Amino acid sequence: MSALLAMLALVADIGTLCVAKQQMRNAVDAGALAGASMLRHTADLSVIRAEVASTAATNAVLGTSITVDQMQDITFGVVNDQGTWVPGLPEQGLPMVRVTARRTADSADGPISMSFARVFGLDAVDMQLTATAGVTGGHRSRDPVAIAVTQDVSGSFIEELPDAKVADDALVDVLDGAAIEGDTMALNRFRGSVDRMLDLTSVLDGSSAIHGAIDAIEYGSGLDSGTNTAVGIVDATDMLVNQAPAGTERVIVLVSDGMPQGSAEYDYVYVPYQGWVSTLVATAEEVTAERRQAAIDAADAAAAQGITIHTVTFIQDSQGDADFNASLVRNGGFAFDTPDARDLMAILETVGHIEVGRPLLVQ
Repeated sequence: MSALLAMLALVADIGTLCVAKQQMRNAVDAGALAGASMLRHTADLSVIRAEVASTAATNAVLGTSITVDQMQDITFGVVNDQGTWVPGLPEQGLPMVRVTARRTADSADGPISMSFARVFGLDAVDMQLTATAGVTGGHRSRDPVAIAVTQDVSGSFIEELPDAKVADDALVDVLDGAAIEGDTMALNRFRGSVDRMLDLTSVLDGSSAIHGAIDAIEYGSGLDSGTNTAVGIVDATDMLVNQAPAGTERVIVLVSDGMPQGSAEYDYVYVPYQGWVSTLVATAEEVTAERRQAAIDAADAAAAQGITIHTVTFIQDSQGDADFNASLVRNGGFAFDTPDARDLMAILETVGHIEVGRPLLVQ
C-alpha cells in the first residue's frame, strides 16, 4: 500500500507540476513578447511594465492568474557577445525585456500546492521561470512603413558625413531584407535650406535607387548657410503626408549633430550721399533661437500627422547638441546618441529593426 501511494503521489503531483510549468512558460513568454513589441514604439518603461504584467496575467497557472511584480520581475537590458545578460538601458541599440514569473513562498501567488505528496511531508513546490525577448528579423503581418531620412550636411557635420552615409545604407539593407509590398523610403539633405534627394520609393523594387541617392549626398554645396533642422523635417513631413498611402506607418529618421544655428541677418537700404548702408535685422543668437524653435514646431506638426520621429545624434567633438536632438523625438520614437562612428551602423540598423522587426524570444 505504501508503494502504491508513493506511485500515485508521483504520477499525480508530477503531472500537476508539468502542467504548471507549461502554463507558466506560456505566461512568461507572452509577457516578454508583449514588452518587446512595445519597445518598438515607446521608451516609457512604466507603460511597458504595465503591459507586460497585464499580458502575463491573462495566462492562468493552475486556474490562477500569474502575478508579475512590475518592478522586481520585469527588467530591461541587453545580451552581450558572450550571451550574458547586462541590466540597464543601453546607450545605443534597442533594449530587451526580461520577465520572471514566480510561484514561490515569497511571491504574491505562493508556491504550487501538492496533493498526495503531502503524505510524505511535501506540501508545496517553488517554481520560477524567466523569458527574454527583443526585436529583430522581418514581420510579414504588419502595415507597410514609409521612412524619410533627413540627413544633416552642414559645416559642423562634414567629418561625420561619410560615416553617416554608410549607416544610412545599413538602414536600407535592413529594410530591404524584411520588406513587404508598400514599404517605401525617401531622403533629403539639409543645411540652411533643404534639397530633396529622393521621393518615396519602393524598397522592394527600388533599393538600388535608394542606395544611389545616399551615395549622391555631399556636403551642403548649393544650400543656404548655417543649420536649419526645421526645413529637413518639414520636407520629410510633406513627402510622408502627400506620398505615403493610407494605412502606412510613417517615420522620420533625423541624422544630425543636433545644432541648429544661423548667422546675423542684415537689411540694406540706400541713403543719399552715403550709398548702401547695412542695418542689423537679427543677431546670430536670435537667428539660432528662431531656428531651434522652428525645429520644435516642425516636429510638433509632424507628430500631429501621426508621424514618428527617431533622432540619431553623432558628435565627434565638442560641437553639437544631443539634448536638443532628443527633444525632437515624437510619437514613441527613440533618441540615439554616440560620439563613435563605429556605433552609427548598429544604430541605424536598430532603427530599421524597430520599424520592420518582430518581437522574438532570445532566452
